[in-house]
Amino acid sequence: ATAEGALVGRRLETTGRRTDGSEFPLELAITPLQLGTRRMFIAYLRDITDRRRAEESLRDSARQFRSLFEAAMDAMVVTDDQGRYVEANAAACTLHGIGRTELLGHRLGDHARAGFDFDEVWGVLRKEGRARGELAVLRPDGQAREVEFTVTADFLPGSHLAVLRDVTEGRQLEAQFRQAQKMEPLGRLAGGVAHDFNNLLNVITGYGELLARTLPD
Repeated sequence: ATAEGALVGRRLETTGRRTDGSEFPLELAITPLQLGTRRMFIAYLRDITDRRRAEESLRDSARQFRSLFEAAMDAMVVTDDQGRYVEANAAACTLHGIGRTELLGHRLGDHARAGFDFDEVWGVLRKEGRARGELAVLRPDGQAREVEFTVTADFLPGSHLAVLRDVTEGRQLEAQFRQAQKMEPLGRLAGGVAHDFNNLLNVITGYGELLARTLPD
């Protein structure tokens, strides 16, 4: 009676054995059946080998994603349907300058410089399945980090993946390069003026030497 109570109405996973002696995962369900005065049971058995394989494959994929997610150099966050962060990697915490617990629950743009339109970005994501853009992340220490982002919708049902790349140093180098390009014509002009002035000085020096030879000691 105890065994019957433990089995009836439940689905159990156990191990079956084939005629060749090999074992396989098995799902077992037992339902009571009353035939007149006879109490009987219907046993439902299903080979769940394929399901186990699919589950293991899913777990492997999840582990691989977690490893890549945590080790990524770029900031990565997982959001819910409202855009709130539900997962964030270490790079995302470094980018925002705050801890993971404090970062979770915020949305893309909560720490952005004024002018970023979250609703517009989220509308594009819903319509096209992907959204790209730029924003400036304002950190608690007062720094502003220039960021390029890509958001991919439903990489898992109801979950969306945002990758944020810090391009601050690259933008600064570009600005320095542009400034150097602006200074290049000025450098060429200054070099030309110096060359012409040197020619004048050579003439003046030459005439000075000739004049000095005509003067008494």
